Amino acid sequence: MPGVTIRPRRVLAFSLATAVLSLTACSSGDEDYCDVLTDDLDAALAVFTPVVPDTHTVEDAEERLALLERAQPLVPAEVEEDFASWHDYMRTAAAELDSDPDAVLELGTSEETLEAGHRLVTHYGDTCLW
Repeated sequence: MPGVTIRPRRVLAFSLATAVLSLTACSSGDEDYCDVLTDDLDAALAVFTPVVPDTHTVEDAEERLALLERAQPLVPAEVEEDFASWHDYMRTAAAELDSDPDAVLELGTSEETLEAGHRLVTHYGDTCLW
């Protein structure tokens, strides 16, 4: 009956190896980025949405900018360009919301900014929330 005792061991070894590989596959390297973004859920829900003059304040923009700056060193390669673009937009929004709200609105509703924000929201949902 040596075959009977070896078989369960092989199954156990195979199962253990499969479990380890599954855990490794789940660890995509984006965990720290996601942790930063999900640390403050209220801010995370708004961070990739445009700042709207007369609706949002400079403090709102600064809060989003601070979150972006905490996440910036951890940004996954696949969204680096969009993140940099969004970070520049949010820096402008925080600096100019009170002095030039029309410019902030124009930049926030530009096709480039809206597309970058959409890709970032999609990536955030797919990577950090699922």
